[in-house]
Amino acid sequence: MILQQQVDPLESWIESASADGAKIVLIGDFNRNFWHELREQRPARTDASGTSTPRPAGVLTRSLIEEIAKGQPAAANLKILDEHWQISDVGQARCTQAEIRDLTTPETQLLASDTYLGCRNPAGLDHILVGPGINSNGPAGHLSIGNLGGNKAGTPNGKDQVLQSQITAR
Repeated sequence: MILQQQVDPLESWIESASADGAKIVLIGDFNRNFWHELREQRPARTDASGTSTPRPAGVLTRSLIEEIAKGQPAAANLKILDEHWQISDVGQARCTQAEIRDLTTPETQLLASDTYLGCRNPAGLDHILVGPGINSNGPAGHLSIGNLGGNKAGTPNGKDQVLQSQITAR
């Protein structure tokens, strides 16, 4: 139920922040995989009503991304950025698969290892959304950073690694 409580405040903030044409970037751990939500074949709401109207009381949202980034009003039309991790080709392929489908337990365990920093939480819960007027020159990059923003490899157990998301936009 807590996830349902995200919908109205996020939608209100997006509509308010973008109302005067301001460029907005929304970055966060939404505890939802937006890529899975966008590929879901069921309606975004449990009552099958459209997301362009206010959500009726008691109706749950299955797709937060469709609810908050629907382009109503047009200035609130957000785009989710593709993501890239600085890891091996095998790891990158698995991270990409995590955006398309639920992974098997062995696949999840592989990505949870220290080797796959940036995609060790393969559910893809962190996202970057950009509003109209922001042009991204490529995918968002997930980097390992240390103190003061410098890169560092971290210890083998990965406990001291910190993630940073980077986008090139104008």
